Amino acid sequence: MSEMVLKTAWRRNDERQIEDAKAFWTGGNELAAHLHDQRAQQLGVLAYSGDRVVAAVTAELEMLPGLRARFAVFQVIVDPEFRRNAVARRIVGYFLSVLEAWSAENPQEEVMGIAAVIQAAEFKDWQREPVWPDWGLNLTLIGYTPRNQQIRVAWFRHARI
Repeated sequence: MSEMVLKTAWRRNDERQIEDAKAFWTGGNELAAHLHDQRAQQLGVLAYSGDRVVAAVTAELEMLPGLRARFAVFQVIVDPEFRRNAVARRIVGYFLSVLEAWSAENPQEEVMGIAAVIQAAEFKDWQREPVWPDWGLNLTLIGYTPRNQQIRVAWFRHARI
């Protein structure tokens, strides 16, 4: 396994990164083909091993009414070969720093943090902990979906409500 390199894709519309992400999603990963174009516009960070994408973060900006704030709701897909190697934790921590800097530089967007619905079975053991500080952020449990999936958020340091 070669060294993993993280590359920022947020709001760059880089054709090479978009094609690399689509190839990753097509290569047996969980993202349905009809979602590729939509998700390509939401690229946040790509993790490369050599010239191959092995993980991707995408995000959509949404108002979370219960918190009365706008968040980047993100999803992470990691190649099965790279799971259990802290890849998700590393790419999410990096994405947080990218997005927090972007949010501070673009205050008109009013994005106050990141949010996620926890779906991966690999996180089952961690779900008993209400705060995940070792992700490079304090990803905090705020509730559950109707399907009993955890909803977690992390506020940016500059966030104000």
